[in-house]
Amino acid sequence: FHPGKWALEMPPKGVHVPKKAWIEITNPMDVAGALFINIMVVGPDKRQYPKTLFDLDGDSHVIVDPFMIVSPHGEFFHITRQYFMGMAPPGNSIVHIEVLEEAEYPFRITGTMVTPMEKDELGQIIHLQETINKLSINGGVMEGT
Repeated sequence: FHPGKWALEMPPKGVHVPKKAWIEITNPMDVAGALFINIMVVGPDKRQYPKTLFDLDGDSHVIVDPFMIVSPHGEFFHITRQYFMGMAPPGNSIVHIEVLEEAEYPFRITGTMVTPMEKDELGQIIHLQETINKLSINGGVMEGT
């Protein structure tokens, strides 16, 4: 990473073991909220980040492949993207993370978001940002932006 940029890296750069970690997410609302995790992705012709498994409190399992074959402009890109992880109940939740393969760079989480789920008059889900939560990994705390 370059100076002035940050992310939680899994596993940290230069560390090959363990390939498992966790982050603690706080949902400050009194109802369940949709949890999104922002990660770094690349494409279309170069795979740099590993496939990774996310488990939200043992209830929701999501495998994320941070590689996109389709490029918005037909050229190489290196951007962040949001992925839905499941519904986070009020209070604290643990998201277990497991890297599934070796890659050029460690898996990088750049932020989290918990948002209420609402439906419009057509029944389509609307996501309204409520808060950006603090990330906690093995005791180290970093705030999202």
